[in-house]
Amino acid sequence: MTRAGIPHSTLELIARRTEEAQVRLGSQRPSAREVYRLPNVQEGMRMMSNHLIRTCLFAPINRGQKRQEHLETKLASRSDVQLFYSGTQLDEADRDVFLQLVYEARKQALGEPVRISEARLLSALGKTRGGKDYDWLRDTIRRLHRATIVVEHDQYRIGTRRRPECGLHLIDRYDRDSDGAYCFTLDPRILTLFSRHEYSFIDWNIRLRLRTNIGKWLQPLVASSSNTIHRYSLNDLKEWMSYQGRERDFITALKSGLADLEREYVVLSPTVAKKGNGQIIVSWTRPPSKTKNGIRPSQAYLSAMPGQLSKDELLAIARQDLGPNADLPSVEKWAGELKGRLRNRGKQTTG
Repeated sequence: MTRAGIPHSTLELIARRTEEAQVRLGSQRPSAREVYRLPNVQEGMRMMSNHLIRTCLFAPINRGQKRQEHLETKLASRSDVQLFYSGTQLDEADRDVFLQLVYEARKQALGEPVRISEARLLSALGKTRGGKDYDWLRDTIRRLHRATIVVEHDQYRIGTRRRPECGLHLIDRYDRDSDGAYCFTLDPRILTLFSRHEYSFIDWNIRLRLRTNIGKWLQPLVASSSNTIHRYSLNDLKEWMSYQGRERDFITALKSGLADLEREYVVLSPTVAKKGNGQIIVSWTRPPSKTKNGIRPSQAYLSAMPGQLSKDELLAIARQDLGPNADLPSVEKWAGELKGRLRNRGKQTTG
C-alpha cells in the first residue's frame, strides 16, 4: 500500500492512463510535469459533458423500478456521437453522485486520488445521512465504478468496441477506508468529453429542489443549448429517456417534469402539442441567463427605475431579457414575473 491507501498497482495504472491521455490530447512526448485538470466550476454549479447529457446514460426511472443490465448496448443519442454502455442502468440519483464527484475532482490533477468523507458527500447531495442513505451511497458508488462507456465521436474516440475492457469507467478506481471516506480517481480520458467547451453548467441548488425525475433529466438538457426556444419531438425525448411505458403516460409524466422546471424558472411556457403532420412537439422558452458580470438587463433597469412601470415598459424589458426570438406568451410570462419582483421590492422598501 502507498499514499491514501491506494495500492502501488493502482497508481501505476493511473500513471499509464495519464500518459496515454496526454498522447491523445496532442502531446508528442508526455512529461511528468504536465498536469491536466477538469474545467473550473463555481461553487453553486455542477458540470456535465453535453455528449452524456443528450443520451439515456442516466434515465428518469422511478424508485423501485427494475434496472436493466447492459452489455455494450448502443444508447440513444444524437447523430454526431455513438455511446456504448456496459453496466447496470443508471438513474437520476446516480447522476447526482457523478456530478458531485466530478465537482470534487475539479481542482485535482486528473488521475490523482481525491478523498471525500461519506458524511460530506451525503450532505452535499441533500441526504439525511441515515443508515439507508449510507447503504444507498455505497451501492451507487459501485454502480458508477462498474459503469463503462465507449464513445465514438466525429472528432475523437474513447475506448473501442473491439476491446470493451478499455472503455471509460465513470469512476476509474475507488476505495473506502476505515474512517468512512472514499478515495477515488477519474480516468484522465474523461477530459476528452469536456474538450472544445462541449459541456454545460447545472444549477445545483435548483437541482436539489426538483421534485420529479423527468424534471431532473430535463434540467441538463435545457442547460446544454443556448437557444431561446427549444423544440424536441416527443419520440426523441422518449427514446433519450429510455421510457418504456405508454405514450399517454409519458406525456403526463413529461408535463409534470416541465411544470417542475417552470416552478424554478428553468423553463418558461412549456407546451406539448401535435402539429399538422401528426408529430408531437415539445417546446419551451429558456429564461434569460445572466450576463458576464452576473446582471440581467432587467436587473439593471429595475434597480434604477421607480416602483411603478406600465405594462408596455415591462414587456419591453422582458423582451430585452429573452431576446428577439422569444414568443409573446413567454415574454408576457416573464414580464409578469418581473412585475411581481418589482411589487415585492416595493413592499420591502415601505416595510
